[in-house]
Amino acid sequence: MPALTITSIVIGTAIITTLIVAVLVDGQPALQMLVLFGVGVVGAIATVAVSGFVAEVSPLEAAVQDRMWIPGTLAGLLWVGAVLTLQGPFLVGCLVVAVFAVWAGRVDHRSHCLPIELTTITGVVAAGTVAVAGVVGVDGGSTLAAFVAAAGLGAVLTVIGAATGMFAFGDVLLAVPLALLIGFWAVPPVVLLPFVASVLAVPATIVAAVRARSMSVELPFGPALIAAAALLLGVATP
Repeated sequence: MPALTITSIVIGTAIITTLIVAVLVDGQPALQMLVLFGVGVVGAIATVAVSGFVAEVSPLEAAVQDRMWIPGTLAGLLWVGAVLTLQGPFLVGCLVVAVFAVWAGRVDHRSHCLPIELTTITGVVAAGTVAVAGVVGVDGGSTLAAFVAAAGLGAVLTVIGAATGMFAFGDVLLAVPLALLIGFWAVPPVVLLPFVASVLAVPATIVAAVRARSMSVELPFGPALIAAAALLLGVATP
């Protein structure tokens, strides 16, 4: 059943992508707004629909089953952002990646653990997206640059994590596919990914420190990585 659900989401997304792009290019403003709203709703529904599969591979099932509106809303917003900035086969891959990246971040937020199953799926879809986009010749993108930039970032984060403990292995497994998507359009934003994520994590760190009345607090880095990637992807795309 999980495989069927995932396949249905991929195929369905591919079909509606053509219609969405056509409307956004040639449609009336009111119709465009309606389509974008629909994209967000579909993204939220797709995310919640995958929750059963995520619960099976998650190290903490409660992180998946509790407050379903949170991952649904986040994925819906990412879907809208992807439609506004991306194109063609690259768009399809980003929509699928958004679902599993959000779930990985959600689990990380609740359990301080990024499930390797979710990060692996995210990585496979991201790599396939970049490869297909390169084959079909998406304008402005470079498959080679994407893989080189992602591999470089993964190596740097691994070394820093081993030396300082700032990044866990799960963080690296999530950062690499996100870097792949960003690096397809531009390499410099890939370098900024961990820095932007660190900045975005500051408010949450302050709040957690105040609540704990201690400066020694540890927060999951996954959600910040996803938020930073969404911002940088919008900057990187032409």
